[in-house]
Amino acid sequence: MCSSLLAAISYAAESGKVSLAAIGSPILFRGDATTAYRDPAVIYHDGWFRLFFTLVKIEPDKRPFSYNRVEQEPGLGKWSEPVIFTPRDQNLNFGSPATSSATATGGAVSPNLPASERREVWQRLRAHLDHAQHRPGNVGPPELLRVKGPDVPVAHMGRMIDAYLLEDKDELGKWWCFYKQAGMSMSWSRDLQTWTYAGRTSAGENACVIIDGDDYVLFHSPANGLG
Repeated sequence: MCSSLLAAISYAAESGKVSLAAIGSPILFRGDATTAYRDPAVIYHDGWFRLFFTLVKIEPDKRPFSYNRVEQEPGLGKWSEPVIFTPRDQNLNFGSPATSSATATGGAVSPNLPASERREVWQRLRAHLDHAQHRPGNVGPPELLRVKGPDVPVAHMGRMIDAYLLEDKDELGKWWCFYKQAGMSMSWSRDLQTWTYAGRTSAGENACVIIDGDDYVLFHSPANGLG
């Protein structure tokens, strides 16, 4: 069970909106020899849990594809039918980067995907979420976040993964983007369009930043363990 879901459940439980007794298992979705579930992220808003994750699947034609999916849950019992909102295209791998060889974790296979050194940070804007139909609303096209600055050519942006957005604790409307590059790099923007590079720090992958009083606390994945 991912940390963002635990945080969402904790908030909802404290507010009395859900019962922890509805959680039957920490395993939300179990992979197998042809399916892997990766990189979960959860938000809790308006009484709904929304789980976004990467689905890596070997299709019937034996080719592996990577998708982004969303599931919705008003409580914590039964998740809605998942919705894939990225295209079936091996050249558009909006999820975990491809690896050089297939790896198995917990019985689930993460198969090879087309190798590419292009790794950038992208966003997709969602107009609304349709509660009645349990489906995402209009989803805009993927937009490249030029986190190194508007004047830096894409070819010179370098390889980056694991983006994490956080609003500044002292200046509402100012957003920080943390991403894996040269350790952990960070950029800021006031409109999520024009970005200013702000430097780097020594850290591993998968940044998660929380606000603790007057401090920002960075959790990350170094070569082994948690940082």
